[in-house]
Amino acid sequence: MPIRRTEWEGVSTDGPWLLTRNRVPGVSVYGESLPREGGSEYRRWDANRSKLAAYLRCGGRVWGFRGDASVLYLGAGSGTTASHVSDICREGTITAIEISTRAFRDLLRIAETRTNLVPVLGDAAKPETYRGRLGVVDVLYRRNASSRRRNRNSSKRA
Repeated sequence: MPIRRTEWEGVSTDGPWLLTRNRVPGVSVYGESLPREGGSEYRRWDANRSKLAAYLRCGGRVWGFRGDASVLYLGAGSGTTASHVSDICREGTITAIEISTRAFRDLLRIAETRTNLVPVLGDAAKPETYRGRLGVVDVLYRRNASSRRRNRNSSKRA
């Protein structure tokens, strides 16, 4: 099926899949396939692994992401969705805050090749700890952790 644009800037589809144009051609972040068309390479965006992709799949309408957007991503996890945001906001900057050291290691690995992705190890609930690293932000995206994960993380801090 041919790849075509969607109503959401930076997001395409080939029918059943959402796609983002790969900012780092030849590199798959989490084992996703890399379809090609018209000299461009895309990454399949799995709505089962990304709440943002699931939002779009369910017909989400509010979409502030654009090619040059500055994004503050709170709770970036291991960087799966952040890597797609990096594809979408190709000329912008994604400042990705993550509290888990384990997930942060994966996020760092992804940021090595995605120069617009700036990982910050920190607590998203304490903006005073990372405020100095930010300029003006166009989009604030906060990933809500599952209640199981929140409980696990809060017990580690106790």
